[in-house]
Amino acid sequence: MGTDIFRGMEREIRDHIVESLKRDYKDSGKYWWGEGVPQNVRTKAGHRREEDGTREDPEYASSKYLDWLDFKKIIERNKPTLLETYGISSLPALGVEWGSSHAKKLKWFDLINSKVRRYVGHSSKGRINKQGYELVREVSDVIKKNIDDDRSKWS
Repeated sequence: MGTDIFRGMEREIRDHIVESLKRDYKDSGKYWWGEGVPQNVRTKAGHRREEDGTREDPEYASSKYLDWLDFKKIIERNKPTLLETYGISSLPALGVEWGSSHAKKLKWFDLINSKVRRYVGHSSKGRINKQGYELVREVSDVIKKNIDDDRSKWS
């Protein structure tokens, strides 16, 4: 159950980040993948795509090979565009308070990585515990709402 929530949230984040970067860099005439994604992230994703032999549009196909913490790096690079959607300063239902700095608002990526993603990506590590499930459920609800709010601005 937590696995499905995580995978759905991961897919939604990937799709939204790609949409946002395409929209923002199109307006400036810049190349969204080259300008919006840090080079080390592009290189790693591109190598993984090549190893799989994917023949799709290289930019979009490579975005499918982004790791969980790569999203955080992309958001950090594109703070003016993405931080409003992905910055979370607290989760009151869980009694979690991260703070208001840019870095602290993205702390949830690290927490999801340690409490959820490593179990989803590596089944030998066991199952997501109750705390991890509650965390991914709460974060997913906040992020989905924020993404919907952002998309409604561009409709």
